[in-house]
Amino acid sequence: MNFEILPNEILIECFNYLNPIDLFYSFDYLNTRLSTLIRRIKLHVNFQSINKYEFDRFCLLIDLDFNIKQQTQSICLSNKDFCQIYFFLSKYSLNEFIHLRSLTLINVKEHNISQLQAILPFLSQLLTFRLVESDKRCDRILSALQISQLRILSIPRSSWFDQQSVLDISSIIKLSISDCNINTLHRILTLASTLTSLSIDYVGRNSNRILSEKAISSSLQKLIIKDFDEQCSELIHLLKRTPYLQSLTLVIDSDHHVFDADQWETFINSSLSFLRTFQFVFEYDHLNKLKQFQTYFWQYQHHWYTEYILFGDMSVVYTLPLILDRYSLTSNMNIFSNQSIDFKNKYDHVRDLTIDPQCEFRDYFSYITNLTLEKLVSTTINQYNIESMTKLFNFTHIKHLQIDLSCQIYTPCILLEIFKRAPNISSLSIDLQQLLPLLDVDEFCYYLKLTIKQLDLISKITILFENVYLMNKFCETFVNIEQITCCILERDSLLFFLNRFPKLLRLNIPSTMPRFIYHILDLEQEKLKLSIEIIFDLHLTSTHGLSMWIIHYSSYFQTIEKIKSYKNDSILNRIQMKMNRMFFKCVV
Repeated sequence: MNFEILPNEILIECFNYLNPIDLFYSFDYLNTRLSTLIRRIKLHVNFQSINKYEFDRFCLLIDLDFNIKQQTQSICLSNKDFCQIYFFLSKYSLNEFIHLRSLTLINVKEHNISQLQAILPFLSQLLTFRLVESDKRCDRILSALQISQLRILSIPRSSWFDQQSVLDISSIIKLSISDCNINTLHRILTLASTLTSLSIDYVGRNSNRILSEKAISSSLQKLIIKDFDEQCSELIHLLKRTPYLQSLTLVIDSDHHVFDADQWETFINSSLSFLRTFQFVFEYDHLNKLKQFQTYFWQYQHHWYTEYILFGDMSVVYTLPLILDRYSLTSNMNIFSNQSIDFKNKYDHVRDLTIDPQCEFRDYFSYITNLTLEKLVSTTINQYNIESMTKLFNFTHIKHLQIDLSCQIYTPCILLEIFKRAPNISSLSIDLQQLLPLLDVDEFCYYLKLTIKQLDLISKITILFENVYLMNKFCETFVNIEQITCCILERDSLLFFLNRFPKLLRLNIPSTMPRFIYHILDLEQEKLKLSIEIIFDLHLTSTHGLSMWIIHYSSYFQTIEKIKSYKNDSILNRIQMKMNRMFFKCVV
């Protein structure tokens, strides 16, 4: 079938699914009809996860074609890869996009604040504003916005609401907050008179006296709380203010006197009579009445299906399908599945799975990408256990493998079999004491060398230097490694990693003192004439210990191409500037 014989209406419908950056690159100037069509649709421009070259290319297109500004309804800018927000706001004033209705800013930097404060007050048409991963600058940015006109707002924390003596949020219908406290939550319900949807990642403890608000929120229909860390009595007080809720999602992973099934049934009947969707995960420190979550009220009247797990004297009950993205299958747990239904997709949200390979489980996890093995004793594992795991998940989906400290691995047979079945594993997290004895097996080393690009060594690495043979074997096995995370406290350990791994691009050193590393590098760069250049990743260094990029002079262009694959243009720009300065010095 020829794509061009489709009517305009179908083509426009298809185009709406594409990011305009890809849309224009693929279809512009193919013919007059397509070029005209892509300029007639509403554009939702998402610069997230694109490199500087693609960014500049689309900005040039904006400069050449005024229609793009006219048709743009939403813009997403991210500083994660390079300083997009600065570059974009330096080129354009956002009020040039006269139909801009939605703005998303990710990882706002300090130098962006003045730019945003200058333009945000004038975006009179803006209806949606999302601020992501910008906790420290949240309050100053929100103060520049015309909050009273917004319909959708997403912010990292709620402190700004507490600071406003006069607050007009009556127009907001959808609000998302990463971190909030119970008092602020009550204030939001009082002031947001048209709010229909509220999502909170974490509701934390409040050191102040908790408010006793009673006014009913007649508009709220959907409430999501992904981690509630207050007393259940405060939750019930909150829910009494939302009698018209139709959808409720709750995760309470510690027992704050959580209602049991009978109490929830009574409360829902009396105070939440409009509730149609109820998704939850509740943890209890007792084993009473868990079966009551599978009575007529839950299963047949409301179709809220549950199963529960027992861990000793602890228990967890949750609705199906499970709403969490992590799950553990361990030997000390008993799963009481719901026998009245056959849920094929009950764990489809789970991406991160922890298992004890010696245990048997019946369920299937369709989309696992991260696998953690715990309590593994290699001498008791056999082919049967491997076959059992193939019934749990698809090995080819696994990208990251972690070996828990509880594992006792005397032979690599089990891990070797996993690597044979999981060709897409590229990341391994393991204790060095577990790993080194396994390097005696050449076939296992072959698969490590072939697949592993990222290595996370859980323990201190001093043990590596106690045996010269194993140290050399380690270097030979991980000769293709690109990223290592390990705890380094000695000069020789640092120099070992910098000198012995020719393809190493990034070295992450958690929980260390940056000045110690800076001092060593300053001394050794001159003293030993290290054939590398170090570029510190300032964002990760401030939040995850110390992170550095390593540029090898002997393979400069290959190294640059590899770093490009990580889509970190801010590092690439800094590398280019540094290399230019070095070249200038050489010429002079």
